[in-house]
Amino acid sequence: MFRAFSQHVLFRLNITKDVPLTGRIRVTFLVRSTQYRRILNQQELVKALKTVSVFDVRVVDYKDIGFLEQLKITHNSDILISIHGAGLTHLFFLPDWAVIFELYVIFFIIANPFVV
Repeated sequence: MFRAFSQHVLFRLNITKDVPLTGRIRVTFLVRSTQYRRILNQQELVKALKTVSVFDVRVVDYKDIGFLEQLKITHNSDILISIHGAGLTHLFFLPDWAVIFELYVIFFIIANPFVV
């Protein structure tokens, strides 16, 4: 049902897949600028990702980007990395082969140990 929904939305909004980059993995690092969704070591994480030669790393904050462009970016990602939260609803629009890395705030894990 979710797959049918995402395919319908992508089709109706004319969101297409870019041609995959040969030998490259498109990594989208979704950042949030809100107080409780900031990643404190974001620069270090991005720097470490960029050391992997096959990664094409893109850091985006969707608050500054229109919805259609958000869908296009997500739909053309092989790996989506984001902090836990509503921004991860974009995973519905990832290609079938894509993977997601969800980051948690350490306080959330300590306060809710049975969630993880």
